[in-house]
Amino acid sequence: MTAADVAMWLAIKTLRGLDDPSVTSQMQTHFLRSVSREGFTCKAVVRSLGRRTAFGAAECLSLEGQLLAHHTLTYVTPGRPS
Repeated sequence: MTAADVAMWLAIKTLRGLDDPSVTSQMQTHFLRSVSREGFTCKAVVRSLGRRTAFGAAECLSLEGQLLAHHTLTYVTPGRPS
C-alpha cells in the first residue's frame, strides 16, 4: 500500500510540480496475490486532475508481471486557513 501511495504521489508531483502540497484523502486496495521476500513494481496513473482533487489508480505487479494488488486513490490539496 505504501508503494502505491508513493507512486501516486510522484505521478501528481510530475503533473503539478514539486511544491504541490496534496495529501492522500482516500485509498482503496484490493489484494489479489501475496508477495513475500520478492521484488515488485508499482505504477500509478492520474485519471482526473482537478484544481483541489486528484483521482487515480495504481497497480503493483510481480517481476513476472502478475497483478498483486490494485489501488484507487484520491488526493486533495489542503485549503488555506480562513
